[in-house]
Amino acid sequence: DIIAIVLGQVFLSEGEFLNWLMTLGLVLVLLGASVSGSYTTNLTLLKWVGIYSVIWGVAVVVFRHLAIEDMPIGQFMTGWYLGSLLGAYLLIKSRRFGSPRGFLGTRETLVILMLAILVWASMLLNYIALQNAPIVVVQPLFQVSEMVLPFLVGLFVFKEAKGLSRAGKYALTISLAGGLLIILGYQL
Repeated sequence: DIIAIVLGQVFLSEGEFLNWLMTLGLVLVLLGASVSGSYTTNLTLLKWVGIYSVIWGVAVVVFRHLAIEDMPIGQFMTGWYLGSLLGAYLLIKSRRFGSPRGFLGTRETLVILMLAILVWASMLLNYIALQNAPIVVVQPLFQVSEMVLPFLVGLFVFKEAKGLSRAGKYALTISLAGGLLIILGYQL
């Protein structure tokens, strides 16, 4: 998220959207994320997380650029998923996979279809969000929602309140406050 925000500032001149309230909110969101995160010295893991962060940071800036240039949503979604399909095909062809162990049942196929629809809807909503607000607003809000929503599901659906640490409670509170400040700051 930091990579996308910095690249948005540099390449899309989105610094004009940033005010003191949004800056404070951004700092709180990042602080909340760092409090909630677990730290590791596993260099392989850090390398993969770093590569992932760079890829998605650049992708978000490209999404925002296409969104503000008014690329039609259908064209964007078609291009994104045809590119993904081509990439998957090339990946499969470049590796030697064993023969499949069998066909998927109806239930497994329906679960995969449901997940595919959710991923498609997520990408669509991401693009719409980037059409309507700068990266410095959208990315921190996504970060807060990616922390808060799974937390709430764990808390209420899986009854995990007992496992919540003090640091987790602080992280949630700090991140929510930061998200609210970003929203309020963007409205100014």
